[in-house]
Amino acid sequence: MAKVVALLAVLAFALKGFEGVHGGIQPGTCRLVCDPFQSQSGTHDLGANGLVIPLASSGGGPPGPAGPPGKAGPPGPRGPQGESSISRGGVAFYATLKEDFGKDEVLKFTNVITNLGGRYDSSTGTFTCRAAGVYHFSYHIVKTGVSLRADLVLNDRVVAGAVAVDALHTDTASNSAVLQLRAGDRVFVRLNKSDRTLKDTQNLFSTFSGYLLYEL
Repeated sequence: MAKVVALLAVLAFALKGFEGVHGGIQPGTCRLVCDPFQSQSGTHDLGANGLVIPLASSGGGPPGPAGPPGKAGPPGPRGPQGESSISRGGVAFYATLKEDFGKDEVLKFTNVITNLGGRYDSSTGTFTCRAAGVYHFSYHIVKTGVSLRADLVLNDRVVAGAVAVDALHTDTASNSAVLQLRAGDRVFVRLNKSDRTLKDTQNLFSTFSGYLLYEL
């Protein structure tokens, strides 16, 4: 019995030193239990008749390296079918001028040779954009009077101009432009205080054309 009392005294001294350093027993730590009395029922609290001495802190070490990536999962369900692109069918037009125009008139190129996508209207001389994108346009207008100016117009804004000013000979006003269009935009050629254009039903001298470069 004297040995047990001596052991308890040593353990108590060690416990007080540990608490002074570590601030007391931390829950969840590794512990050394000195319990000289064991009840037959085994229902008494652990260390009720002795001491519980923590041996080490339960703080975890640094995280280990990341593991290898897992296997790829199965493919997901197939998505809905997208709308077909207009550019697959093509958007392009080419038309020539047959009648003569003057002053500030919009030129109506009624001899339509190409009209992929059906966006050029020969009755108004206007190309109407259906798909937003980048388009290329060009025009060539032959005059018969003293001078002629022809403008390429986007909606109500002039985006290109051309003049023919050779007073003694037939002359051509021509230009081209690359335009970023939105759906509903209109592009056409309009005279600007000009003399008459050449009336031409056979030679196809005066032309207007455009096509889609790519959609946006």
